[in-house]
Amino acid sequence: MRADRQPQQQSITREQEAELVDDPRLLLVFFLLINDYTAAMISKEYELSELQTQQYFYRLDRMKLIDLLPNNRTRLRVSRQIQWQEKGPVRRFFDTHIREEFLQADFDGTGDQLNFLSGMLTDASVQLLQRRLVSLVAEFNGLLKEDGNQPITNRHGFSLLLANRNWTFSLFDQYKRPAQSK
Repeated sequence: MRADRQPQQQSITREQEAELVDDPRLLLVFFLLINDYTAAMISKEYELSELQTQQYFYRLDRMKLIDLLPNNRTRLRVSRQIQWQEKGPVRRFFDTHIREEFLQADFDGTGDQLNFLSGMLTDASVQLLQRRLVSLVAEFNGLLKEDGNQPITNRHGFSLLLANRNWTFSLFDQYKRPAQSK
């Protein structure tokens, strides 16, 4: 059966993050539970026996990330949209392993899109853009929730990376004039 969902926490502790990152299979099982996988589905799709999967369920239960229910059912204790610790273990894991691999793609597959835009904006325009990005994230999370009712076979792994910052290319920075005294 699918994981029952009654999320309570929006974030997890640094210690919980560290334990997840220290065991990639544990992180995988947690990610799959967030995406409505069952023990049987995990064992069928990944090289984990039902016993190994159950052992990971026990660990996640002890970590207070899920409630383990009868018949290997689970209930998430965290929101699907976890806010990872700033500069925490998961963000470091992302920086080390995921970001570069994600961006190495050609972005030419179905549903792929990569836009790099650059320009000069006022503070008001930056604030407007940030509000719109927050709305886009909320819309993405709403679609995740809505699509969570569909069978796994009708869903596909999909990642969205949004980033913005006050930035100029380091190569260009070398040509900047020293700051002028006011």
